Amino acid sequence: MREKTPDELRKQDEAVQLDSILSGEHTVKSPEEFVASLRKLRRSTGLDPKHIEAQHEDLLQAKEYQIAQGLESAVIKGEIAGEGKHGIVLRISKEDIPETAIELLDGEGVKLSDPSASKVIKIYQHGVGREEFEAQSRAYEALSEVENPDDYLRVPRPFGFRDTPVTQNTIESLRRRSKRFVALVDRAEFIFMEFIEGQELLERLYDFVLTNENYPEQLLWGLPFEGKEELVTTKLVKFFNPGGKSSVQGERNYEKTRVENDNADRLAKYLVQYKDMPDFPLSAEFLEKLDRTVKYLHDNGIYHGDLHERNIMVDKDGIGFIIDFGRSGATDERTDDNMIVRRYRSQFEKK
Repeated sequence: MREKTPDELRKQDEAVQLDSILSGEHTVKSPEEFVASLRKLRRSTGLDPKHIEAQHEDLLQAKEYQIAQGLESAVIKGEIAGEGKHGIVLRISKEDIPETAIELLDGEGVKLSDPSASKVIKIYQHGVGREEFEAQSRAYEALSEVENPDDYLRVPRPFGFRDTPVTQNTIESLRRRSKRFVALVDRAEFIFMEFIEGQELLERLYDFVLTNENYPEQLLWGLPFEGKEELVTTKLVKFFNPGGKSSVQGERNYEKTRVENDNADRLAKYLVQYKDMPDFPLSAEFLEKLDRTVKYLHDNGIYHGDLHERNIMVDKDGIGFIIDFGRSGATDERTDDNMIVRRYRSQFEKK
């Protein structure tokens, strides 16, 4: 008789343990019992929880219940840090999610137990978040392999993604916080990632300009982005609003894009006077790092698709991060990732 391989013996041993666990005193009857049982299994057997869940529908239902409750807590307690086209960004602390939910998510690869994790949750309508998570993950992994990371911008570390049922309390909380969730029914998508303590590059530029134009620091400290933008674009740079009377949506979109590009060029020209000042956010070194990062990502088949001054974060140490990969694709057909570098260099390098 053929002797069993080590792998076959291991699977046989797991089967015996699993049969014992799922019978008699180990039968799980409630979510609370499931969590206690899961902890015990991990300590005593080392069995893969996913393997166990596949054998016991009650375990799967109990796990979903606990995770939904944990995400409800995070949504209710989280602080809104931003809002995009499809959802919102919440800043949370690890304490906002119950320990049981953190443990269950950890078992699925969403490592919220990591000390630096559980800082930001991006929440989307069902069906729009997975591609962004996958694109950000590819970009993060690609940049983690560069030999000299200080020569590149970075990407916030993504910790996990979950397309999951949500509780009614979660739905109501999201609807109160954002009109993006009016149509939310029973599922949402969550991206968990590292939180960057800093500002969008555009807001950092506005702060720099307004400070050097002698606007009081007390005013800028409590002024939201929209207020700073109004001061810069009406008092200093004179932006134009998209006009046009066309009844064709495509023509109106073209006009809007053209005016926005013209306004961006106006800002670049205005900033020339500051380009050699200490602490100027768009230094030649910063632009070189951005250029190098974009080219490296392109060489790895990663195109951001929407790279502008509000999709770059700058932390308190001046380190840049590329964010929001919601329009990322394998080609560069929709937008030009190099536009920022070209625009500012064309102005800053003029004789």
